[in-house]
Amino acid sequence: MYVLTMTKRKLLRVVICTTLIIAGISIGIYAVLSAVNTGASSKKVPIYSVNRDDKKISITFDAAWGNTDTDELIEILKEGDVKATFFVTGEWVDKFPEDIKKFFDEGHEIQNHSDKHPHPRKIGINELIEDTRNCGIKIEEVTGVAPTLYRAPYGEYNDKVVTTVEGMGYKFIQWNVDSIDWKDLEKDKMINRIVSRTKQGGDILLFHNDRPNTMAALPEIIEKLKENGFEFVTVSELIYKSDYRIDNNGVQHSNMADSSPGDVTTPPETDVDVNNDTEAEGEDNNDDVAKDEIDKPTQGKPKKIDKNIDFPTG
Repeated sequence: MYVLTMTKRKLLRVVICTTLIIAGISIGIYAVLSAVNTGASSKKVPIYSVNRDDKKISITFDAAWGNTDTDELIEILKEGDVKATFFVTGEWVDKFPEDIKKFFDEGHEIQNHSDKHPHPRKIGINELIEDTRNCGIKIEEVTGVAPTLYRAPYGEYNDKVVTTVEGMGYKFIQWNVDSIDWKDLEKDKMINRIVSRTKQGGDILLFHNDRPNTMAALPEIIEKLKENGFEFVTVSELIYKSDYRIDNNGVQHSNMADSSPGDVTTPPETDVDVNNDTEAEGEDNNDDVAKDEIDKPTQGKPKKIDKNIDFPTG
């Protein structure tokens, strides 16, 4: 039973903040030096998917809007025997702590999606550290477990962002199969999109909670993917924790397996990213910004952006 007084919550927050403040300063210094260093050699790339010889995949949900579908979503996942990963903002934790506890008690993992959902590339390192740390503290206060994975708002990153977040002990997670549910894609189109694009073990699927068509499509998506032999695990179970490399397409490889010379991480050849002027919640950097198929992870200054793209808000 989850019982936590405000006094205890405030006390826990003070203790955690005090413990982490010195580490945060150190991380900031390290991130500045490391980002300068990295910029001269190779780009930092998050994990978009994982190279595996089995058919394990992960369903992830970004939570930054409402909570109208929490009970329905829990029931769908339970019926499908699916354990999902929820990337939540600190503001969402503040508004819906009981929903966080419900997801956690069902065996789903709760991970960091920033505190206030800023554009990570537009804020300074200290602000990025504070925003990331505050979300982590709030999650730990409710669940008792500190998050270890981070997904950036808008899917936005650069060397500074990746280096800083990784310096705080997080694995930086993106996705390679996007439902585009924030566009309220029709049920059948969403099903076809996800099922056709989930092709191998190690794929990371992106959804959002509080989207009506997602709830309508999800049971059939789960059923069809299971029929195709896929097994659902959390992202923490999907990724390699150590002795790995990330190639230039954002695919994480275990160094224990045989590798080819082309697997080593190199900078993406193109620097394309979301339009920085947009107020997008939709984090569809891969699917709809450059083209409809994923090419490679992107970052840096935009070269060419389709001005007609309808980015969601929220």
